[in-house]
Amino acid sequence: LGFVNGGTHLENALRYGITGAVAHPQVDYDAYGSRPWAKEPGQSINYVSCHDNYTLWDKLKCVAPRGDYAAPDADLLAQNRMAAGIYLTCQGLPFMQGGEEFARTKHGDHNTYRGPLELNRLDWTRAAQLEELVQYYHGLLEIRKAYPELSGMAGDAEPCILSLPGWLIGFVPERQGESLPGRLAVYYNPECTRQWAALPAGSWRYLCDGTRAAAEPFGPACRNAIELAPVSVTILKVE
Repeated sequence: LGFVNGGTHLENALRYGITGAVAHPQVDYDAYGSRPWAKEPGQSINYVSCHDNYTLWDKLKCVAPRGDYAAPDADLLAQNRMAAGIYLTCQGLPFMQGGEEFARTKHGDHNTYRGPLELNRLDWTRAAQLEELVQYYHGLLEIRKAYPELSGMAGDAEPCILSLPGWLIGFVPERQGESLPGRLAVYYNPECTRQWAALPAGSWRYLCDGTRAAAEPFGPACRNAIELAPVSVTILKVE
């Protein structure tokens, strides 16, 4: 989680996840501290929260730190969206805790297996209050279904990682057996300010702009470079 809330020098950890723990020439395994172990991306499970330990929202609140776990927070919602955008664009098999899509909170309790119903239940009132976040997750899942090269589960070629300045991460998920460049480009911007990034050749439109996600392109076409929103994942499709 450190990448979404200001951690630095994590680019090889991100590259390791993007490539599904499969050997890849653009990952510095010595710098990361672990060797590739998967023969194919489907052996790698990607997640940022599960039934054990903190919910994603509570972890973000603890790190920030913020007091009221139930209170919405614009900065932490951006970090939540970015965390989801990262693991849902990495090759491998995604896994998520129920309720993550509406910032599920257990009010800072990291071990509720014997806790009361009030802590372990799914709060559907909160889901309605955070409908925009729910729809963002829904859009990301639709993108992942529509573009299987993101998962690498259909024998797709390895991602091509782009050379970008600072802590920006960008990659193009290639498709197996195609001579043309990949049809998607994905960017991670962990900075608290807008950042410019170069685009591959072509005309590109959004599938995800950091707050909205959809399987069908939206917004104006971009060429040459794009301005990335702060603390965001951007997914583009070439026209």
